[in-house]
Amino acid sequence: MELRGLKVFTKGELSIVTFEDKGFLGRQSFIGEAGAHLDQIVDEHHTKVLIFDLAEITGLPSDMLGVLVGLQHRGIEIRLFNVTDEVRVILETTRLEELFDIREGDLSALISASTEE
Repeated sequence: MELRGLKVFTKGELSIVTFEDKGFLGRQSFIGEAGAHLDQIVDEHHTKVLIFDLAEITGLPSDMLGVLVGLQHRGIEIRLFNVTDEVRVILETTRLEELFDIREGDLSALISASTEE
């Protein structure tokens, strides 16, 4: 299953999520579809760790934060890479920066070693 605007790469129990659109991720229909798509990926690949590359993402609406929290509550480790200052403020305001593993780094080698879903 493919979702326009979202790319998911898998390697074993690790999945990496990148966004084609940059800026504010605010389309409600996209977020609902993204949540369903990620649930399917997690189930099919027995994903234990989900990495989200948030480079150039300037905003996450509460629905998208809900998707991340829901995945975390399923026992999936959520790692947020390359968090912009704007998203960091949102995470700090909602106190979610304590829930997620926030890191910086180039994911290109990991993506290259993975399979696009």
